[in-house]
Amino acid sequence: MEGADIYQIAKNCRTSVEMIEKYYASHIATSISAAAVNVKRKAKSKKQIIEHAKRNAHRSAQASEY
Repeated sequence: MEGADIYQIAKNCRTSVEMIEKYYASHIATSISAAAVNVKRKAKSKKQIIEHAKRNAHRSAQASEY
């Protein structure tokens, strides 16, 4: 993980730095590319957010049925 930002790894994996260090760091120490980890996603436009919300509106309706 040399050169990789552990905070960015944790954020991308939706976990904590502690969990990364505890469970994964020793296993991936030689196989991770810092260039692959230290990238930012493009921000979604308002149009994309609205379209996504429309496509997934049925999920919230289904959840309220239970």
